[in-house]
Amino acid sequence: MNVAVDDPLISALLDPRCYPHPVQQVEVKQTPLSWVLLAGEYAYKIKKPVKFAFVDLSSLELRHRDCLEELRLNRRFAPQLYVDVVAIGGTRQQPKIVADGVAVEYAVRLRRFAPERELAALLERNAVTTGEMAALGSRLARIHATSPVCDRSGSATRALAVAMDNVQELQRAAPAGHEGVAALSDWLSQEWERVGRTADRRCAEGAVRDCHGDLHVDNIVRIDGELTAFDCIEFNAGLRCIDVMSDVAFLLMDLQARNHYELAYAFLNGWLEAGGAYDALRLRRFFMVHRALVRAKVATLGGDGGRANRYLQLASRLKQPSAPVLMITCGLSGSGKTWFSSRVMTQVGAVRIRSDVERQRLARQSPPAAGIYSPEFNTRVYDHLQMQSQSLLQCGECVIVDAAFLKRVERMAFMALAANEGARFVILHCVAPDDELRQRLEARQRAGNDASEADVSVMERQHGYWEPFTESELTAVLQISTAEATNVTAAINHLNGLSSPPSR
Repeated sequence: MNVAVDDPLISALLDPRCYPHPVQQVEVKQTPLSWVLLAGEYAYKIKKPVKFAFVDLSSLELRHRDCLEELRLNRRFAPQLYVDVVAIGGTRQQPKIVADGVAVEYAVRLRRFAPERELAALLERNAVTTGEMAALGSRLARIHATSPVCDRSGSATRALAVAMDNVQELQRAAPAGHEGVAALSDWLSQEWERVGRTADRRCAEGAVRDCHGDLHVDNIVRIDGELTAFDCIEFNAGLRCIDVMSDVAFLLMDLQARNHYELAYAFLNGWLEAGGAYDALRLRRFFMVHRALVRAKVATLGGDGGRANRYLQLASRLKQPSAPVLMITCGLSGSGKTWFSSRVMTQVGAVRIRSDVERQRLARQSPPAAGIYSPEFNTRVYDHLQMQSQSLLQCGECVIVDAAFLKRVERMAFMALAANEGARFVILHCVAPDDELRQRLEARQRAGNDASEADVSVMERQHGYWEPFTESELTAVLQISTAEATNVTAAINHLNGLSSPPSR
């Protein structure tokens, strides 16, 4: 739907003859900073000549520079979407796109996409899979890893200042309209006291990077079959030079605001597994509450009080930690441990740590002399999994460790960890007939797309390594026949009853 147009240039550009390609009709939309003209197969984004505290677009030179920045930055996320920056020639009353001569304005040219392919619309139709969200998380981790480091000075405390400024803006926007904002403001300050040192350490290690900055469901679209982020913040580097966890937290929060918890955990685990930044989860609740308050402020300024209240209610729930649960898988190669844990992490709501992935990550950091499956390196891997699990439990996360856990000493160490951290402990014993195990392993080897390198010969040797459960362990065992759908469903339902995060 077109909006009212009060700018002579935009009015003139509604004429299809202004464009160098076939156009039947021009539609126009606007944001606080831009006009967007939908013309044929392209969309043209033209900056408004505005000046605010956070952005200055008052001159043609500044708008041109901003267009170039938008193109450069967004090509990191969606190179197939962002085409170029074009000059608009002629006059403001009789303009021509991509014209010779002096430019009267500039526009970012994008490939046009149908609104029903936007993530918000896909979610409304329940047309998004956990696999797609995990893949989006993985791609985002790779982008974060290659994005420039913004700051190593330890000044991550700027994140608290940004959060508190947002709270003040929210209170000014509706001084009597939102109860509980003051309590949320107090919580943000108290939580920063708890996690601020982690934020400063991560900043010194390079975790504050040139991110997207505005990663919510309205800025993601399915392009060429993949969920793709677009429209990052280009006009203010301070709003996108943030801890990468802040980027992730925005989308996590927005998915949960729409009750898509499975998709949120799929996205989170995809990002964690690809990048390995499990320590970032100490900051997750702070950033998710902050992002919920950002959306509450935007809704308030837009006059949508009901939506603002929903985000405030979510913020209040998000600040409450979950009842911690530590789950470990157990079983032979091919028994379905990873397959089942992928369902647990999304449907129950847990952070998964995969031994196969961490084994390879550790090997890249320090290659073992005796091989990655040597007893010495195996001990190192399990020690690493234990330390990660402890840190995650202390963050208030529910954790599932995907590993074989064939030996009693390995399982008992994690049972003791759960007791020390006050967490429920569950052993997920995955079983399947040997013929089924062989078929799965052979199929996995043919596909060649799994982190595990275990084959049939490894599985057959594992029978000799297996150490039966002790009586104390049996109280924690939940056996899952992964070849039986009803058994898998019953197990998921049982686990859902152990811990339901307050945010759900």
